[in-house]
Formats: sequence, structure tokens, C-alpha cells
Amino acid sequence: MSLGMSVVLSRAGPSRPRREQSTFLPSACLLPFTVRNEVLHEQTSDGQRGKPGRLGSHTSTRNNTNPPAAAMDARDRDTTTPAGATSLVYAINFPRGFSLAADKRSLEYFFGELTQVTINPGEGGVVEWSPNPEAGKCELRLKYRTLSRTSWSLNQKWALSRLKNTQLKMSGTMLSLLTTSLLLGFTCGAVYDYGAYDRTRDNFRPGTFPDDFIWSTATASYQIEGAWNVDGKGESIWDRFSHTPGKVDRGDTGDVACDSYNKYREDVQLMKAMGLKYYRFSLSWPRIFPDGTVAGGVNQAGVDYYNNVIDELLANGITPMVTLYHWDLPQALQDRYGGWVNEALVDHFNDYADFVFQTFGDRVRYWITFNEPWVVCFLGYGTGGNAPGIQDPGNSTYLCGHTILKAHAEAWNTYDTTYRGSQQGQISITLNCDWPEPRDPDSPSDVAAADRYIQFYIGWFAHPIYSTGGDYPAAMKDIIREKSLAEGLQESRLPQFTPAEIDRIKGTGDFFGLNHYTARIIQNRVDPTDTPGYSNDRNLSESTAPEWPRAASEWLYVVPWGLRRLLKFIKLNYGDPDVYITENGRSDHDEQPPITEDADRICYYMGYIDEVLKAIEVDGVKVRAYTAWSLMDNFEWSRGYTERFGLHYVNFTDPSRPRVPKESAGFYSDIIANNGFPEGADVTTMVRSRWEGCRGGPAGWAAATRVNMGVLGLSAMVAITFTIFKV
Repeated sequence: MSLGMSVVLSRAGPSRPRREQSTFLPSACLLPFTVRNEVLHEQTSDGQRGKPGRLGSHTSTRNNTNPPAAAMDARDRDTTTPAGATSLVYAINFPRGFSLAADKRSLEYFFGELTQVTINPGEGGVVEWSPNPEAGKCELRLKYRTLSRTSWSLNQKWALSRLKNTQLKMSGTMLSLLTTSLLLGFTCGAVYDYGAYDRTRDNFRPGTFPDDFIWSTATASYQIEGAWNVDGKGESIWDRFSHTPGKVDRGDTGDVACDSYNKYREDVQLMKAMGLKYYRFSLSWPRIFPDGTVAGGVNQAGVDYYNNVIDELLANGITPMVTLYHWDLPQALQDRYGGWVNEALVDHFNDYADFVFQTFGDRVRYWITFNEPWVVCFLGYGTGGNAPGIQDPGNSTYLCGHTILKAHAEAWNTYDTTYRGSQQGQISITLNCDWPEPRDPDSPSDVAAADRYIQFYIGWFAHPIYSTGGDYPAAMKDIIREKSLAEGLQESRLPQFTPAEIDRIKGTGDFFGLNHYTARIIQNRVDPTDTPGYSNDRNLSESTAPEWPRAASEWLYVVPWGLRRLLKFIKLNYGDPDVYITENGRSDHDEQPPITEDADRICYYMGYIDEVLKAIEVDGVKVRAYTAWSLMDNFEWSRGYTERFGLHYVNFTDPSRPRVPKESAGFYSDIIANNGFPEGADVTTMVRSRWEGCRGGPAGWAAATRVNMGVLGLSAMVAITFTIFKV
């Protein structure tokens, strides 16, 4: 009895170059053996499987001296196989009872009687043959991934003897040796594509940041201020959204939040105690203009509040970095115009920006127009998960982005022409992005999908502002137009800029503001039946690796090396700008007793901050600032108070909202005081002592080796049993 493992082999087409992910195994790991290849069915180049049984009677044993020419992967079939070419699906047969196991989180096959394990192309099965006439052998290179579509991958090479038109006939001794060699292979040759630790990539790099480097923390008005309806403040879309039952976890609201409207002086002292010299916060538009318009009148109490905050910061040696819009649009503008889908908001936002430049600009040197427009438009107008709760991913999402880009450009130009000369400040926008790693870096279609992911994400807003040509990324324009026409529309769902608008928007960034938290694994995926909308327009699927630790937020996985790769991408694609990291942080659950010894957050910060140092020193990225999110626990949008990002714990059940420093506050303070991780500093010693526990490292590799050796010992016992009893 045998077990068939199906893999796809290309029958035609040139072999494409592949990035090596494993090396040849030592000779002890190689073993000649014979294999019977059986054609199970034919698969055409368009991905359609032949009718069942069409080739069922065609069983052949092929000679290795004339192997298939190249690997074949369904995700990139149309780019690697000539039109009309076919693929053959072969079975590699193993005897009944053969067991092959690896790390339980990655790969585990238990082969039993009449059991068939199939690796379909879409699930990551890739096989590559290459002839080696001198040795009279061919190498069979197998890449496995878990069938659950997680992103673990493992490459292995075995030497196969020349096929001599014989069926599989393996003695018990040969089987035992094969078992041992395969398990030795896992010990000798496993490669962790997306693992939590890689020696070259993830080792700790001590060092210090540039002398003028900016260390900061951040908050946002709705998340901390409270006082939602006092002293003349107008209603915001988040006031309305959080007061709507079912919109926010537990029915939480920002009505009081951290009560920073009354406790801002205490907050400034928290910053001073940490040694902070910069603080990023946002203004509440409806606190200054209750109905969002100049015509509706200014609320002087709101102006006084922000004057007091700015003056208190400066009195304590802290430089304010001010965001104009962090999601709390005046509800009156939402009701009147439908929010950011209406370009009437461009002028209203510019009026608001002009007022705050004039009012606060004598003391503010750093301005940010919008925080994370991707979130505003996708979650606010696409999924409806954020305020204002609109669910229209095919149209409103793109209209929102279009309006925000124009509004940003007008505010930037207003500052540039009217205030820059006298105030000598800088102004830009903050964009968020997760790093996309292709699921199979050797698959052109997955690599292209990862590029589409980032073009639809950060490129949506960065390309019009920072690229030399301006306008939306070509990938967005082409794909959305093609899909729109296929839907029967007369024009693209993605609005178009005029040449004058492209020029008006291009170059409106004095620095590149970046919020980054996590990473994703991206695979090509095209389904014509998908509902039109932002997510499906991208033609891809997202996943994460099982090795990545997850924070309390369901979307936040700890992948520090993703930040370095994203920073390098920005350098290479957007003119090597000055980069200000304006948010980066990790969430914990709201638990009792509260988590104040937040070791996971310390691990997060040491890993990500060290990746920033590598980006500066190794990759030459001009990172000028790092901002920890957040100064304190606060209202975490639709999650309410169930998730906590703060360096300080806030008791939201106590009316006085007391703040308590967490261990991470002391750790971040030490980094600030030392400007990084200088040799000999206590903070550097502490990071070294924790690095392996946080990121993996030699101890982690030693543990993995012990496990592999244990498995190897077990396999040897199995081998002896097979040999003695000649099973």
C-alpha cells in the first residue's frame, strides 16, 4: 500500500531563476532511492484540471535524465508557461506507515493506510527538477507549506538515483535509511522564511542614534481629552458613532476618556519625568469650530485650551508636534456634506488649517495635516468599522481618499505661501502601512501581489505626494479601471486628478510621516466573482505566520524586521525623504490586575527601535524621529478601553483617572537618555540579557536543535526496527 503526495511539475517552458533558501545537505543527509512517478491528471495552463479519468489510465515511470523543465506554481502559471502548455500532476509514493514530522506549528504529515496527502499548487506545493548528468542523478527540490495556508515554508533537497523504469521497491533497510536521511535533512537544511528569529536579520545591533534624533510619544484628541460637550465644543463623528449602540466594544465612549482636558498639566509632567523633548498630539476641529466652519464661529474656550497645552509643553522644554486631523470630523460637516466623500470639505479644512497656523504657529514648528487617511477612508467609508460608519468600499473609500489628498495639498500650500517664511516650520502628512512579505518570494505573482498591496496601501497617498510623477500608482489606476469597465461602468471607480491637480499635490510633504505596527504575508489571488471594492480590487490574500507573536489587537503581530524593510522601501521609492516615525507600539488586554510590568511591550520596543537603528546605519535611511504610541492608555476607537497601548496605565473606572507608569515607560526613558543602545550602558546590557527571550537567538536555535536531535533519535529507532524485522 502506498501514499500519494501530489505535486505540480511543469512540462514546458524555461526554468525561472530562484533565490536560494537552502544549501546542499552534507553527504550524510543524501541518500539515493528510486521513485515511481504516476500521472494523476493533466492540468492546463489556464489552471483548469482535465476531466477525471481522462489520463487515469496513463501511468508511466519517467526517466530522470529527461525531467520536466521547471517548477510550476498555479499562482504564476500564466507568466511561466507558454500558451497551450500543460502541467502534469505526479504522485511521489511512500510506503504505508511512513511518518515524516517537523515542528508541530509548521508541518506535520502522518501517513497511514489508504491516506493521501495532497499539496495543491494554491497551497504552496512547488517541485523543481534539475539534471546532474555527471553524477547520474537529478535533484528533487520540494517546498512544503502547511495546508492551512499559513506562511511557514521549508525547503529541502534530496538526491534521487536515476529512474530505470522500475516501480518503487524499497527494502526495510532502504526505508529506514530514507527515514533517517529525511529527518537529518530537517535538522541540517530547514529554512525559516518568516520565522520569529533569523541570525543574520535579527541579531541585536548596539549603537546610538544621530545627535539631533527626535524621541517622542503621541496621543489624539478624541482618545484622551474627554469633555465631549463642555465649554462650547461641537459634536464630532466619533461622539455620534460611540453613542450608537453596538458600534464600540462594551458600549465605551470618549466622553471622559483620560480627562486630559482637565489633566493636561499632569500629562506634561509624565513626559518630563521620562525625559521627553517632543510630544505629538492632535487638535479637535469641533472644539475650535463647533460646526466645522469659520462662518459658524470660533469657540474661544477651545482655542484657550490648546494655547494652554502648547505653553505648558514649552515651559517644560517639550516641543509640540501638532496634528490637524486625527479622525474627529465635526458631525455638522458629516450631516451637511456626507463627510470626506464631498470635495466641499477641501475649503472648510483649509479655512480651519489657516486659522490654527495663524493662532498657534508662532510656537509650533511641526505640523501634520492628516493622520492615517487610509484608516479614515477604508474603515470609515469602506467597512464601516470606524466613524462615520459608511459601508461603501467600491466608491466612497476612493472618493474619501481623493478629497483628503486635495485638502492636504491646500493646507500645505497655505502654510508654504503664507506662514513658512515667518514661522520657519515644517508640514507634512502621516501615512500608515503594514509591511507586505510575499508568501513565496520565488513566485513572481506573489512578489507582484506584495507590491500591489503596498501600492494600494501607502502608495495610494504617498505616490501623489512624494513620487516624481505624482498621481495615483499605476497599479491602482489600471486595476480599478479594468474592474470598473468589467462591471459595466463607463469610468473608473477611482477618481482622476487633472494635470493641474497632480502638480498641486506633488511635493506637498516636508518629511515622510510614518505610522507602523505590523506585517502581513501576501499571496496572489484573483477571483472575478469577488464583490467590487478596495480589498478585492487588490487581487491578493493576506495571512500571518504562526511564529509571529500577537498582541491584544487582533491585527497586530510582532514583526520588527518589517519596519526596517518598509523604511528602505520608502527611501528607494519616494526620493529618500526625511522619515518621521510618528507612531509605533503594542497593545495589551484590559486585565485585572492591570498589566504594569509590561515585558511584551518592552520586547516590542527594543526590537522595533533596533530595526530603526539598522535602517539608519546599514541602509542609509534618513530617519529623524521615533514616536512611541502611546503616552498613556486611552480610548482605542471601536475597541473602546479593551486594548491598552500606553506607557502609562490609566484607571478608567476611577473618576480621577489616575496615571501609573508601566515598566515600559522606564525602559523608553532609558533609551531616550542614552540616545539608543551605546556599548557599556545599562540599557544595552539589559537589552542583551532579554534579546534571546524576546526575539529568539542562540538559545532558541539550541532548543530547536535539541528537538531535532530528539526526532532524529526516534527516527533511528524506527530505522533499526525496520531493519531487524525487515518490514
